[in-house]
Amino acid sequence: MNLLTTPQGVPTYQTGPVAVRGELYATGQIPIPGLTFADALDINDQFGSLMRFPVPRTGTIVKALYYDRDDEGLGKELWLFGGQNVTLAAHDGAFALDDQGLLLVVDILTFAVFKDAVNGQIGLTADVPCWYRAPEGALWGAVKTLGADNIAALSEPRIELLIEAYT
Repeated sequence: MNLLTTPQGVPTYQTGPVAVRGELYATGQIPIPGLTFADALDINDQFGSLMRFPVPRTGTIVKALYYDRDDEGLGKELWLFGGQNVTLAAHDGAFALDDQGLLLVVDILTFAVFKDAVNGQIGLTADVPCWYRAPEGALWGAVKTLGADNIAALSEPRIELLIEAYT
């Protein structure tokens, strides 16, 4: 495991060899907006509301981390969109996209493997690399829960993307 530091000064770890052509960029830990605390969710529910990730205009997502501060270890899907004109269900509603939203999908990252840190967990995705183009300098995301979550107050999860930036 190698300790790397992003141009923004964010320390991060990389396992195995990595060939970097561009600069390493980290979005920072983005809280999932729109969560209702102490609300029992069902499998395949909308988890929060649309989130915005500031990203380089072109790049490759080489790693994604889900910071599970509530220590539930339940799988999630992060649906990434190339635009913000996405209609989502309300938090706790069944996850569903209309045709417009489907056409904006860039990729879907699944957090299924969790590393336990006793009081919280880190979810990892094997769905990388993910190449993208973001002319507006942003990707938008929606989270679908794959488990029956119930998030405690002050334990909202966060997501971070590590990107090989080309521009």
